[in-house]
Amino acid sequence: MKFTDRLRFAWLAIKGQTPGPEDDFWYEDVHALRGSLGLVGGSGGGMRQALRLDSVYACTSYLARTFGALSAKFYRRLPDGTKEEASRHSLYEVLHYQPNEINTAFEFRHREQVHLELAGNAYAEIVSGPRGPVDQLIPLDPARMTVARKPNGQIVYEYRRPDDSPRVYLPEELHRLHNLSLDGLSGLSTISVWSDVIGGALVLQDYANRFTRNDSRPSVILKFPQQLKHEQKEEQRKSWEAGQLGSNRGRAAVVDSGGDVVPISVSNKDAQFIEARQFTVPQIARIFGLPPTKIGWLEKSSYSNVEELNIATVIDAIFPRAVQREQAIRRDL
Repeated sequence: MKFTDRLRFAWLAIKGQTPGPEDDFWYEDVHALRGSLGLVGGSGGGMRQALRLDSVYACTSYLARTFGALSAKFYRRLPDGTKEEASRHSLYEVLHYQPNEINTAFEFRHREQVHLELAGNAYAEIVSGPRGPVDQLIPLDPARMTVARKPNGQIVYEYRRPDDSPRVYLPEELHRLHNLSLDGLSGLSTISVWSDVIGGALVLQDYANRFTRNDSRPSVILKFPQQLKHEQKEEQRKSWEAGQLGSNRGRAAVVDSGGDVVPISVSNKDAQFIEARQFTVPQIARIFGLPPTKIGWLEKSSYSNVEELNIATVIDAIFPRAVQREQAIRRDL
C-alpha cells in the first residue's frame, strides 16, 4: 500500500471506520482527503484545522510575532541628504500605535500576517476620520473576499459580510497584501495548495494521539517457566513496578523463580510511522520559507550553522515580506 493510501486508511481508522475490500475507498481519488479535513480554499475553518498541526502553528506564529513586533515608522528626507523621524505624519499614529479602535498595531499586523500566510491574502478597509484620509484600518476576513475584473477592466473586491449581505470595494478603499499569485490580483492559499501535505501530517498527528490513548502495549514482559496463579502474577507485577517506575527507573532488576525479562522494542512499523511524522516538520517549514530550526526542529543543526540559519531567515523570509509591506503601504495609504 502506498504511503498516501496508508494515511487515508489511518484517517478512516481514527473515525472508527475500516473499509472492506469492496468499499469505494480503494478506488477513490486520494486528494479527496483534503476535503474531509476542511483544508479547502483558505476558509476560516480550514485555517483553524491547519493550525492544529504544531509545525504549521509554529511557522505561522513565528512570522506573525516577527511582523507584529516590527515598528512602522516614517522618515522625512532633509535637504542635506540625511533623514529624521516624521512622528507628526498623519499615518504615524495609525500604523505605529493604533490602526483602529480595537486593535493595537501589534495585534493588527499579527492577524494580518496570519491571514497572509494561511489564506494567501490579507485585507483591511480604509476608513477616513479625524486623523486624516486614513483614520482606521478595519481587518476583513479573506475567506469572504472575491476579486473580479469587470469587462471594462475595472477591478472590484466583492465582500460577503457575516450576515451574508454583499459589499463591493474598489482597490483604493482597501489596504491589501497577497501571497504567491497566478493572476496578480489574489494570492494562493497555502493550506489549499499544500492541503495534501498538511492533511497527511494532520492524519499522522491524530493517529498518533489516538494510538497513545488506546495503546495497551507494556514496555516489558516477565516470563516464568511455570504457570503462576493470579495472586502470584499480581505480586510479581507490583514488585517490578515498585522497583522500576518513577524515581527507581534504571535500577538493577532482580527476577526470581527462574523468571526472565523480555523488553518490548519499537516495531519496524512504528519506527516508520515515527519517521514519517518527523519528515513532515522540515517539509512544512520549507513551505513557509523558514529553516526548521526556527520552529524547534534541531536534528541537523549545530552551533556552527545556527548563526548562518539566522542570517538566512532574515534574508530569505523576513526581508522579502518586509519589502512587500512597505510597498503595499506606499501604494494603498
